[in-house]
Amino acid sequence: DLPSKKFYYNFNDEKNITTYNHICENISKIQSDNELIRLCTKPAKNLKYISDNRETITFPSKRCDDINYWICEQLIKNHRVSKSHINVSQIFFKFIFVWKEIKKKLNVSNYSCNFTIGGVSMDDRTERKNFYDFYENYQFLEVYSPHRVSPEDAEKAKEPLVSTEDFQTQTDKSPGPTSNPLKNCFYI
Repeated sequence: DLPSKKFYYNFNDEKNITTYNHICENISKIQSDNELIRLCTKPAKNLKYISDNRETITFPSKRCDDINYWICEQLIKNHRVSKSHINVSQIFFKFIFVWKEIKKKLNVSNYSCNFTIGGVSMDDRTERKNFYDFYENYQFLEVYSPHRVSPEDAEKAKEPLVSTEDFQTQTDKSPGPTSNPLKNCFYI
């Protein structure tokens, strides 16, 4: 698997997750919500990992974006939040409070991942994730002859590239940074 995929799929890893139960069970806003407590423990574990390993992680700020994306994805999948209303849902705002409590209780002052709330749609988050995943994984990608792989696999391999092209095209069409905050993104 590619580096971004390995890291992202570790968010679902249950290993040592109970270590973080005490942090989440004592957050007053979610004490009676077992699903939210369960969701809380995984970002707590991964935030602690990022904080402890900041010097060895190639893209620490991307890892924070990955946690943000993963949390939103979980809220949509498991908490019946619609994709188009993710930024205005009650549970989303509750999780902002949870996030602050996690950071305080973990005492991760040496590195601070913030929970992104500013008007970024889930589609924009997905585009940004695909864009940065492509650059993180670029050195590990191999070029295969279309004659050696099935047409379906060849198309699948092109998906991140198409998504990245769409992202850049949409950003370039924007009249300026005031109407499109993505205009300030740096292209590698």
